[in-house]
Amino acid sequence: MSSHQTKERLSAITSHLEDPAPPPAQNLRNIKPPTPSPASKFTMAQEKPPITCHVLDTTTGLPATGVPCTLTVHISPVASGTSYTAVTNEDGRVAGWTSASSSSSSPSPSVNEVFKHTVEGGKQTWSIKFEMEEYYKRKGVECFFPEAELRFVTRGSDGKGHYHVPLLVGPFGYTTYRGS
Repeated sequence: MSSHQTKERLSAITSHLEDPAPPPAQNLRNIKPPTPSPASKFTMAQEKPPITCHVLDTTTGLPATGVPCTLTVHISPVASGTSYTAVTNEDGRVAGWTSASSSSSSPSPSVNEVFKHTVEGGKQTWSIKFEMEEYYKRKGVECFFPEAELRFVTRGSDGKGHYHVPLLVGPFGYTTYRGS
């Protein structure tokens, strides 16, 4: 390799490593803020549920979309054993819960109605079951945990009106924490 070729290659590599010039100030006026996804918008008629969750696939670092989730209240003064279902959206989040009861003669109370009894003084035990097996089958992966079920307690005395339960999941393990 000639000295001239070496200099050309070094010049090309150096140009890739340098910071690009910042955009001119007049172009910044044309930049629009990102529009929130429809799943993250809540209207007055559709208030944000008091219990939310999201699923992150740690093997890809991306949201896990299309994961069926079941929220169940186990110990409650008004609705023990009542379940609600949802499927994670493109952000891996559950934006709202639908009653799993199909009885029209005595419809189940909404998650918000059940949760209000927590705030009025008492605790309730809940669980969220994330059905992961089909999600990983779509990716061609056999998982060890076909589902992850997380139990947690809400307390009216803690002053927090919202509980967020994230799930970080891979085909061979999962972890969680109390989100915000």
